[in-house]
Amino acid sequence: MSTSLLRIQCLCGSSASTISLPSSSLPLQTYLCHCNISRHISGCLCSSYARYPPLSQTPRPDLSALTAYRSSDILTRYFCTTCGTHMYLEYDDDGHFEIATGLLAGLAVDPDRPPMSIVKHVGHMWIEDTEDGGASDWISDLNGKSAERWMRGANSNDTGMLFARCYCGGVEFAISRPDSESCVHDGTADFPDLLVPYNSEKSAKNPDGKPWWLSNDGRRYTAGTCACDSCRRAAGFEIVEWAFVPAGNIMVPELRDASEPPIWRKYEVGREFGTGLLQSFSSSDRVFRRFCGGCGANIFWESYNRPYIIDVAVGILRAPEGARAETWLEWVTDRVSFCEEGANPGLVYDLTRGLEGWGKRLSLVSMIP
Repeated sequence: MSTSLLRIQCLCGSSASTISLPSSSLPLQTYLCHCNISRHISGCLCSSYARYPPLSQTPRPDLSALTAYRSSDILTRYFCTTCGTHMYLEYDDDGHFEIATGLLAGLAVDPDRPPMSIVKHVGHMWIEDTEDGGASDWISDLNGKSAERWMRGANSNDTGMLFARCYCGGVEFAISRPDSESCVHDGTADFPDLLVPYNSEKSAKNPDGKPWWLSNDGRRYTAGTCACDSCRRAAGFEIVEWAFVPAGNIMVPELRDASEPPIWRKYEVGREFGTGLLQSFSSSDRVFRRFCGGCGANIFWESYNRPYIIDVAVGILRAPEGARAETWLEWVTDRVSFCEEGANPGLVYDLTRGLEGWGKRLSLVSMIP
């Protein structure tokens, strides 16, 4: 088995060691932590640690030149007594160590493999502690992808499901990740106004069957904002946000009594599910708006002219990474749908400008190698 040697050393050199680990384990995946403890104890807006090799395979770190500090009831931190460099975390539950990633700069040394980065950051965690987003807003993309965003601790065990629930709990369902069937439809899925404005000279017809409801890489669903008169009056608010999701990727519980455990199935347009609180209103010909009869939450926009794609109200999604659910949704930033109908032109104008600016910043970040 090919191995790589990693040198770990503080600024003054009082604490220095070399560890060996399988080259196949590189790069070491981790998250940028924004929690209050990490910020206040490091002096940095965010910090990160990578898992130390199992103690059954690698000697325990030499802690003789380090000061131990108990920062919480789950772990102990170690920093150099002489120069202050943060070095390790030691967790109580299983005794494993983690290494401060700033000490792993450079490239792993392995003559049998091409050079590679030692550490790979994939997202942010404990963003809620910052109150304003902290440094997470400066690093919206990582490794050419939208960074995972977790309000609290990162959950690396992706269940493959995004849960949705109204405030009272009367309507709940789940959305699965896009799959091979997500791009299949019968040719009725014309482009929405979000992508082809109704007042433009372009045709909204989709003869080639382009799956516009999916991101270009097929991993996320398209989402956008709408200011149309119908959405405004249905919701009671000037702007409504929708995600376009194939019905086959929406899992709902069978109609049942609230005390019974759910039996899940794929969603079918017009068919009741859950506790029976989902209500329907026909807002125009062959178009239905679905809402919770308990708390009034906006749930779905459905059309029998486009039965395979459901508009899902984004505000009821429970994505752990945040309200925008960016690991699930790709937001359209160059148009507010039916902006011409906006009842509050100033608000719609400001939203349009804000979305365009946000989209440009995301594009610039994604271009950074």
